[in-house]
Amino acid sequence: MHDELLNDFLEESIDLIEKVKSALASWNTTSDKSETIDNVYRWVHTIKGGCSIFEYKETAHIAHELESFLGTLRSKVNDVSMQELKKVEDGILKIESTFHANGHVAESTLSESFLETPSVTEASSSSFESSYFQDWMRDSDAIVKDLYKDGFRFFEIALPMGISEKIIGKLQEFEVFTLDTYEKDASLYCLCSINLKASPEFEKKASVIISHYNGQWCHLLETKPKAEATHPERLAQASTGQEVLRVPLATVNSILDHIWELFLVRNQMAHLFKENKHIFKEHLSFIQQFESLDNAIERNVHELESKTMSLRLSPVKKVFDRMSKVVKEYCHQNNKEIELVTKGEGIDLDKKVLDQLNEPLIHLIRNAIDHGVEKPSDRVLVGKPSVGRVELFAQLQGNEVAITISDDGKGIDAAKILESARKKDLDVSHIHNEQDAVNLIFAPGFSTAEQVTDVSGRGVGMDAVRKSIQELGGNIHIDTVVGKGTKFKILLPLTMSVSKCLIVNVQGLEYAFSTKSVVFVEKINANSLQKNGEDQYYEFNGKLIPCFTLGDILPDYSEEPDLPKINTHICVTSLNGQDVAFRVDEIIQTLNVVMKPIPKGVERHKFIAGVSILPAGNPIFLLNIQECITGLMKHKRGEFNVKRIA
Repeated sequence: MHDELLNDFLEESIDLIEKVKSALASWNTTSDKSETIDNVYRWVHTIKGGCSIFEYKETAHIAHELESFLGTLRSKVNDVSMQELKKVEDGILKIESTFHANGHVAESTLSESFLETPSVTEASSSSFESSYFQDWMRDSDAIVKDLYKDGFRFFEIALPMGISEKIIGKLQEFEVFTLDTYEKDASLYCLCSINLKASPEFEKKASVIISHYNGQWCHLLETKPKAEATHPERLAQASTGQEVLRVPLATVNSILDHIWELFLVRNQMAHLFKENKHIFKEHLSFIQQFESLDNAIERNVHELESKTMSLRLSPVKKVFDRMSKVVKEYCHQNNKEIELVTKGEGIDLDKKVLDQLNEPLIHLIRNAIDHGVEKPSDRVLVGKPSVGRVELFAQLQGNEVAITISDDGKGIDAAKILESARKKDLDVSHIHNEQDAVNLIFAPGFSTAEQVTDVSGRGVGMDAVRKSIQELGGNIHIDTVVGKGTKFKILLPLTMSVSKCLIVNVQGLEYAFSTKSVVFVEKINANSLQKNGEDQYYEFNGKLIPCFTLGDILPDYSEEPDLPKINTHICVTSLNGQDVAFRVDEIIQTLNVVMKPIPKGVERHKFIAGVSILPAGNPIFLLNIQECITGLMKHKRGEFNVKRIA
C-alpha cells in the first residue's frame, strides 16, 4: 500500500513540477500574473505537504523555502524581476532533482538553500557510457538506418523507477519516441529518438530533456549501418512482459463521445419504430426480429461504454488512503489523537477528477485536524472524548458524487470570522447572515490562524479549494455548529454516462432522475395519504413516512388550472438512512439516457444534476433527488432565511 501511495505521490509531484515550469515559461505572455504566482504558490504548497506525509524532510525543507520566497513575490507581482523568476525556476528544479533513480529522495545533499546552490542543469552534467545503445544498434541496423536517414537522432536518459511510465508518457507528448527501456547498474534507462528534421527546435527540446534526466546523446559506431543486417524482432512492450498500449485521454474521450452519440441514435430509432409500429402490425416476424436486433444493439453499446469508461475510472480509495497518512503524520508531529473514518471507498471517479480532487481534499483534511479538532486536554474540559474524529465519506447521489469531510471539533464562529475579515480590510458589505460570514473563509488570503505553521496559517488553501472544485464543475457547502463541529460537502458531477432514469411530469414539465435514487414507486389515490395539519405521510413497509410534493420547489409550467389531483405517483427514497416519500404528477416511462453534466460557465442550480436529450429530440433536466428532498424539508421548516448576525 505504501509503495502504491508513494508512486501516486511521485507522479503527481512530477505533474505539479511540469505545471510550475509551464507557468514560468509563459510568464511574459500571461495577462494575469497574480493568478500565475498564486497557482505556483499553491502547487509548491501541495508538493511540500506530500513530502511531509512520506517523511521527505529535506525536500519538504526546500519546498518550504521556495514557498516562503514565492510569498514575497505575491505582494509585488507586477515588479517581479527575471532574476527572481530564475530563483523560482532553480528552486523547482532543485526539488525535481531530489527524485533520483530509485524513487527516493537524496536526503544528504540538500541541506543548503536552493537560493545559494547551482541550478539542476548546471549540476547534472555528468554522463555515462552508451554501451546499451551500441549493442542495440548492432542488432537493429535496418531500423537505425531508416531512422537515421529520416533525420532521427538518439539519446538515453535515466528514469526514476517510481514514475518511469509517467515520464515516458510525457516524452511522447513532446514528440519524443521511446525505443526501449533497460536496466543498467541497478538503474533504469530509456533509449529515445527524436526527428531533428521535423523542427529545428527539437534539438533544443531534446537537450533540455537530457539535462533534466541526466542523459546524453548517443553516437553511431558507423555513419552507415551494415547493409546485411536483418530486421530485429518486435521490441518488448514492458519489463513485466505484459503488452501496454498508451492512449491519450483525449482519444478515450473522443471514443466515448461517439459511443454516446451512437446510443442517442439508437434511442431515436427505437422511438421512431415505436411511433410507427402500427404500420407493421401484419408483419409480426419483422417486429420480433427488429426488437431482437434493437436489444442486441443496446446491450452491446452498454458493454462498449462500460469497457471504455473503465479506462477513465479509478476508485476513490486511492485518495482516501493518502488522507489517512496525512492524519497519522500530523498526529505524530503535534501530539493529537484523531481517528479518521472513511466510507464509500469503492466509488469510481474519473482519473482526471481524482487527480484534481486530491489537492483540495488535503487542504480540507489538514484544516479539519489543525483548526477544527481541539487538543485532547481542551476536548476533555468541554466533555468530549480526548480522541478527535474526522469523517471522510463518498456517496453517489443520482448523477453526482457527494464527498463530505466532517469533524467533531470546535466549529466555525461566524462572528469571529467577520471580525477577522474586517481587521484584514476585506469587503464585508455583502454579508447578511451567518452563512455569508462563514463563507468568508473562501476569500483569497483569509486566515484566522495566529501563527504560520507547516500545516496552515499562510492564507492559501480554502480559496484554492473552491476554485479547484468549481473548475471540476462542482460546488462546496459548509455546515457548522460552534462547539459541535464542521462539515464540508463537495458535490461533483459524475462523468457523462448512460444511466437508467425515470421520466416524470411535474407541473407541466418533464424531468428525469436516476432509478438509483428511488427504492419504490406506486400510483395511488391522493386521498389515501395520511395528513397531520399541512403535513402528509405515506404508509411504507408498515410505517408512516413523511411525504413531500416535488412541485413545491420546481417552477410551474402547467397551463391547466391548479386543481386538486386525484391520482398521483409516489416515489420513496432514502435520505441520511431514513425513508422519505415524494409526489410527482405522473411517471411517464423508464428510459436509458445519456447523462451529461451542466456545461462549464453555465450557472448551476443545486436541484439540477445534469441534462440529457430524449429520443424525440427534446432536452430534459436531470434532478438531484437528495438535494430536492433537502430543499423540500427546509421549505417546510421555513429555513430559507438564515439567522442574521451583526
